[in-house]
Amino acid sequence: MSKIVSIFICILVFFAQAQESDWRSHYGYILNKYVKESGFDYVTLKQSQADTHRLISVTKVFEVYTHEYIQQFSKDEQFAIYVNAYNAWMLVKALELYPIESILNKYPNFYKESKIIVGREMTFDELEHEILRKQYFDARVHFAVNCASKGCPPLLNEPYAGHKLEQQLEQVTKNFINSQHGVQLTAPKSSVAQVSQLFEWFSQDFVKQEGSVVAFINKYL
Repeated sequence: MSKIVSIFICILVFFAQAQESDWRSHYGYILNKYVKESGFDYVTLKQSQADTHRLISVTKVFEVYTHEYIQQFSKDEQFAIYVNAYNAWMLVKALELYPIESILNKYPNFYKESKIIVGREMTFDELEHEILRKQYFDARVHFAVNCASKGCPPLLNEPYAGHKLEQQLEQVTKNFINSQHGVQLTAPKSSVAQVSQLFEWFSQDFVKQEGSVVAFINKYL
């Protein structure tokens, strides 16, 4: 019995390795084509059956990945895999529900929906809070994962990758903080600002990383 299980695991690993370059290519194509300055172009994607299937195929690869398989990668690459899994899954679900302005307002239990990700059944909440925030702590993750609602940090137009994760996280963090949804001074040269609720909801993460929420924000202004 154990031999059969071992063979099965080997088959899954082989499939995952074979799909590695394919999913990155497909997902990169989708992000590069549909991420716009105004947001993600769900309208055009929904009209393309081929591209919709391409996106769905990306999420299927993350179902096949196992915890043991991704352990061969660096911590940065593992972090990137989970962020890509979250965002690709979110895009598929948002596309199914489109048109909708806010998933959370319309479906309050949406983030409790579960899916197999890297060999484990989990919800969006578990993937974000139990995996990304706890196991791979980096406050900048809040600007990398996309909640498919207005006001959320926008998607990067390429997949996250371990070898350039630092550069990508710095880019999305700086871009969001300096956007109309991130931090806005109430008046020119004012010391008072309106900030995204992200800084309230996850204040402990920003304090842990930079000492205070203000220090974290000032680093990117």
